[in-house]
This record gives sequence, structure tokens and C-alpha cells, in this order.
Amino acid sequence: MRRDLLIALFVSVLVHGWLALGFNTKPPPLIPDAPPPPTIEISLPPPEAEDVPLADSSDQPPADPAPAPPMQADLPSVNLDTPFVQPIQPFPPPTLGRPVGLITIPSSGGTGSGLGSGLGAIFDLASLDQRPSTRYDAVPHYPDAMKSAGISGEVEVGFIIDTEGAPHDAYVIRSSQREFESAALNAVSLSKFVPGKKGGRVVNTRVRRIIVFSLDAN
Repeated sequence: MRRDLLIALFVSVLVHGWLALGFNTKPPPLIPDAPPPPTIEISLPPPEAEDVPLADSSDQPPADPAPAPPMQADLPSVNLDTPFVQPIQPFPPPTLGRPVGLITIPSSGGTGSGLGSGLGAIFDLASLDQRPSTRYDAVPHYPDAMKSAGISGEVEVGFIIDTEGAPHDAYVIRSSQREFESAALNAVSLSKFVPGKKGGRVVNTRVRRIIVFSLDAN
């Protein structure tokens, strides 16, 4: 019995306390927002224009005139309608570039066409009583280029032996290499001979001789 009384008393105290706190509590008063500060408009005066002196056109240097185009040299006019034709040079004669004194082999006795001019009658070996012989045989010079290359050869030379035994009008009949021709002609021109005879007297004789260029003999 005593216990129930205590519980009822405790509950009564709680109810009264809640009522006292709940009804006596007031919400805090609302604080109105502060009004915004007033806006002050200030009008600024317009900026003063600065007095800038205008440039005097008379003080400025004159502008450079535009450069004139370069003058072109006068060129000769060319007629393109006329076709260009290159004339063909004729081929050189076969004897061009051969040693001096080269002539055609005569086919019969007598003076021939320029061969032995001024010597008088010229005879072939077959018509002589005594054929000419060699008194001094000049050694031909072996061309250096042909010797270095190891090339040998021969040249057949025709010439006239006069009544004194001197050679005249030497010319090349044939050769294995043209490089030997000049040396062969020089060798014949430096040689000396005993003239041939016909009817007991010395005569001019047309002869041929082969000059051999051999590496074994040099």
C-alpha cells in the first residue's frame, strides 16, 4: 500500500513539472532584419580632352617614290619559223693526218705524177742491170707508247734512190699500226744507198723496203 502511494506521488510530481515548463516557455522574439544601407550616386564630370598638337604634314620627310623596274637589255629577235639546219661536214680524205710526203704508188717507170720530180728518168728494179744496195742503214726509233704497251709491227715504205744514193719522196705503202709510220719514214730518209745501174751508168731507181719494229731487237 505504501509502495503504490509513492509511485503515484512521483508521477504526479512529473506531470506538474512538465505542465509548468511547457506552458510557461515562450519562443524568443524575432529580430527584424537590418535595412540595407542607402545607395549614394555620385556623378563624375567628363574627362577633359587634352590638347594634342596635330602633326604638320610640311615637317614630315617626303615619301620615297616607288622604284622603277629595271631596264632589260635589248635582245636580238630570233625567227623561230625558220628551222635550224646544221650543215654536215664532208669526210676528210683518207690521206689526212698521214706524214708529209705521202703520195700514191706509181705503177710504171718515168717521172710519175709528182714522184721524184726533178730527178729525171726513174726505173724499176726489174729493168736494172745492177740493183741498188744499202750503204748505211739508219735504225728506226721505237715509239715509246708502243714499246710500253708491248706492241710490235712493221711498215712497208716506198721511195726513190737517186744517182747519188740518197733517198727521196718516202711514203707509206702499208703498216700494221699507224704509230710506226713516222719512225719508219724518218729511218729511210736518214739511210744511205749505193745507186742502181742500167747500161753501165747510175740511174734513179724506185724501190720498196719493209721496216720491222720488234721488241726482241730493242
